[in-house]
Amino acid sequence: PPVKACSGTAVDSGGSGGFYSTSEFSLQTFLPEDPGSKIELDFSVFSTEAGFDELSIYDGSTTGAPLLGTWSGTSSPGLVTSSAGDGALTLTWISDSFGSFQGWVAGVSCVVPIASTFVSTCSAISTDSGGRGWGYDNNESFVQTFQRSRPWSLMRATAFYFSSEDGFDV
Repeated sequence: PPVKACSGTAVDSGGSGGFYSTSEFSLQTFLPEDPGSKIELDFSVFSTEAGFDELSIYDGSTTGAPLLGTWSGTSSPGLVTSSAGDGALTLTWISDSFGSFQGWVAGVSCVVPIASTFVSTCSAISTDSGGRGWGYDNNESFVQTFQRSRPWSLMRATAFYFSSEDGFDV
């Protein structure tokens, strides 16, 4: 069944430290735990049998959604963020009957799109219009308000990266 999450780790059958099995097929869908957010996968490990063992990622909750890509060998997907309306990403994993490698490990998080001005969440990543690692747009103006989705939890905001035009963009 689909997994609702905004934090955690996605791994192949070998886990975060082992080698995956041969002759596998798996399908996993990740849905954001918080409405209005988008699943983001950040691959820290990616090593499969090139050309034979493949990970495919779809932009939505089914394999009928647009295919974002298929990866094999050491060509990692890197950072993959859903743009689907439901915020989901679906992964299919296929390994052949020969050879086993280290596999793949991806951190799972939720990103709050800039268009969302009010967000009820327990865990999210918010970015400017450029997303992670890209420049923001000129003449941009927005306000985002975050509210905890679980009344017993606390809110904490951490700026991992901040760079703007000094004296003009605040």
